[in-house]
Amino acid sequence: MQRWSASTAEVVLSELERRINVIRELQELVRNRASDEVHDLQPLFERGLWMFGPEYESVEFTSNRGMTHVVQEFFDRKNVRASRRRPDFVVLPDATIGFYSADEFTEGEVSGVRKILVVELKRGDFCLGQKELDQARDYSSELRKTGCAQRETIIEAFVLGARIELGLEKMTVGDRTAIIPCIYDVILKRAHSRIFNLARRIEESAPEIPRDTEIEEVLAERTLEDQFNSLETGNSAIL
Repeated sequence: MQRWSASTAEVVLSELERRINVIRELQELVRNRASDEVHDLQPLFERGLWMFGPEYESVEFTSNRGMTHVVQEFFDRKNVRASRRRPDFVVLPDATIGFYSADEFTEGEVSGVRKILVVELKRGDFCLGQKELDQARDYSSELRKTGCAQRETIIEAFVLGARIELGLEKMTVGDRTAIIPCIYDVILKRAHSRIFNLARRIEESAPEIPRDTEIEEVLAERTLEDQFNSLETGNSAIL
């Protein structure tokens, strides 16, 4: 697009502002041991699925309560207590788990589940080890056994913590399941990099945008560069 309308610019700038705010809030919460994963962290990550990869920006990926129920039952059978206070999440003593899925379509009709994203958030100063990856593999397998995921369904499970044991790497099961350990700082740095690069491109294209009154007012309030400078100042550890 060589020229933007005022409404298009407003949509883009508003979305960037929302994403910047999500990163800023997460930067503060992931270092706070008093943070509540269920009420604080998990809802923010649900608003920021785009941090896990470009395809997760799609509105197709939504919270899947049925999968959550299946995994709650799985943990119950293993004598691990799972709270039902938040039906969209599996809540464990040391973590919360969210499930997001996108449908597969055949000839315009839903024919199954195309892909599942699993986000498991560990508490406080938790160090991820092989046990955590094995557990994520087990409930990914449970989703297939119960029919929540078909043979062709791709499952990506991100297990996030403060630290990772030396030598711990991504684990795959066949060619359709991947269990990915990641520390909070890394996922937030990736998110910041993606937004910063996009913001740069928009800033560079600014001269081509018609300078009508509506856009002038938006740009005059606060530039994207100013917002990222405030992020860098507020959290030098990540940047």
